[in-house]
Amino acid sequence: MCRSKGNRKVNVSDDIHQESPLGEHEIIITQIRDSEDGTSHKRRKRRTPHAHDSEDGTSHQKKKRTPTKSVITKPTGLLEESSSLSPPDHPGNSLNQASAGTPTDYQQDWPFIKRSPTWTTIELYSQKPHFAPLKEINEDYREGLAIAHIITFGNLVQRLSDFKLNDLVDMFNNSLATLSELETHGFDVGPIRGRLNQLVSLKTKMFEQEATRKEVEQKLEKCNHEKCMVEKEIDELKEKTRVLQSKSEQIATMQKAMAEELTSLQTNDLVLDFEILATTPL
Repeated sequence: MCRSKGNRKVNVSDDIHQESPLGEHEIIITQIRDSEDGTSHKRRKRRTPHAHDSEDGTSHQKKKRTPTKSVITKPTGLLEESSSLSPPDHPGNSLNQASAGTPTDYQQDWPFIKRSPTWTTIELYSQKPHFAPLKEINEDYREGLAIAHIITFGNLVQRLSDFKLNDLVDMFNNSLATLSELETHGFDVGPIRGRLNQLVSLKTKMFEQEATRKEVEQKLEKCNHEKCMVEKEIDELKEKTRVLQSKSEQIATMQKAMAEELTSLQTNDLVLDFEILATTPL
């Protein structure tokens, strides 16, 4: 008979030993317990019940019978399910094993041996550098410089989204120069360089557009100033015209008066009076 409780399995087998003079009933209990490390520990218990005594003091033994054994095993599906509940391997373990194991083809040409645990993180970048220039460097510095180059590459990737329109062009040029240095170590910098060049191109176009806009604004401001000056001159001319018009009217009035006076002076009344007076006898 099999009983299961939790992660323990109990096999109970009823064995009757015919050779036993007491006809004892022997119960064997086997407990199977799964430990935390996945190994199974078995523990057997044997229990032999004593013969029952009747009230008159005589001992009654159970009748001998053909031995039977009933064993119920746990289904394999449950075992598989139980094994699937075990904690999965941490992804970092696989990275550590990959880093500590046989290096890949492109890493076999590296001029140093990977020893730093930092590789488990920085190798997430899909890059296959060869670090050939590090062969000219002191061997003690090679791995550290290689890690520094990979971290620099990662920083450049993250910096792409941090660039602002008002950033100086020198910042973009510095990043492009850094990419050229990384390229000598075998890094694939094509996509990043292309993005940086696009950003620089857009920034240059916007800078030129801004310069043109300022130039147009200056010209427009100059035109507005000239217009104001012309309008001011027009107003001054209008005022002069009004003054001149007034003078013209005054002169016209004077002309009229003088013409009337001249007309009156040109009459022959005085001449006639003179002639009359001269011809009049004394």
